[in-house]
Amino acid sequence: MKQNKEAYDLFFQRQTILEEVGRSGQSYLRNAKVLVIGAGGLGCPVLHYITAAGVGQITICDHDRVEYTNLHRQVIYSPDDVGQHKAKIAASRLRAQNPHTKITSSTLKFDLDSDITCYDLVIDCSDNFRTKFIAHDLCFIHSKPLIQASIHKFEGQVQVYRFDRKREEAPCLRCLWPDMPDPSSVQNCNEAGVLGFVPGVVGSIQASEAIKLLLGLPTLDTGETLMILLKNFTTEKIAWNKSADCALCNYDNVSFDSSAYGDTSAEVRYSEVNQSNWSIISLVGPDARLPTAHMCSLDNINELASQFGKDSKILVVCRRGITSLNGVKILREAGYQECFSLAGGLENLSED
Repeated sequence: MKQNKEAYDLFFQRQTILEEVGRSGQSYLRNAKVLVIGAGGLGCPVLHYITAAGVGQITICDHDRVEYTNLHRQVIYSPDDVGQHKAKIAASRLRAQNPHTKITSSTLKFDLDSDITCYDLVIDCSDNFRTKFIAHDLCFIHSKPLIQASIHKFEGQVQVYRFDRKREEAPCLRCLWPDMPDPSSVQNCNEAGVLGFVPGVVGSIQASEAIKLLLGLPTLDTGETLMILLKNFTTEKIAWNKSADCALCNYDNVSFDSSAYGDTSAEVRYSEVNQSNWSIISLVGPDARLPTAHMCSLDNINELASQFGKDSKILVVCRRGITSLNGVKILREAGYQECFSLAGGLENLSED
């Protein structure tokens, strides 16, 4: 498709005739640089709609690969994509969707050393507390607006943080949660289950908030959570106040060390493990890279570990290193103190 002014104007004609958009609004979108963290259930609708709206530059950050169990809700991908990096596949599909948008991808894991300084907006579509708190804290420090969302079964939550405008007077996430919750306190999609339309609806709301923000239209307030209950289709807004004791808002004894975002003492890298000296428990089934692993679920992990003895070194593995931390917690509470989770899970095993 020829990328000229006529083609560009025609592509966005139906939205530029809106009074709230117009040519000036479309120019704002075209000049915007947006970082999307996560190209999964939430990320797919977000990426589809901000690309279609004409956001000028989009970076997709996701180290995950497509799995067959993703396909019922992560609608950018097809069965032929299984095993490939989500960020690369999504970027390719979105370039075909809108040739007027520049799309780049990163397969690095989003972490404390990730650079967000060049972006006008960060959209967090991740599915774990560590990434969400890191994204939040980095956006606060660098005064970047942030849109976050999460889902659980039939429920969704969306928050907008205007750290570019209201950082000093509005509450942040740590005003509500001073410390990151235990990863085992909430089940992920692998454990709790999910219907595909739930992240589709919630991700679309994220996209709408992003587009409105870039256009200068009203969005959710900072310090306000939109709750969506799709099982009976009700919504509710819940607000929280700025805390005078918030360490982040007061820049008081804030640690940006990696250990502040999770109990790394419960994790080991695979390079530290000698399979002949460790008992390995897999929560996700057989893997050729771990031929000595024993298979089980969280429900019977204590029963399996009893075969090894409480002085044994035990490595618990799962797909992404989240469910395995739950397993380690269960076993340590039962007295297995030499029990550890594989950092990053099987997804990072080849990159360790």
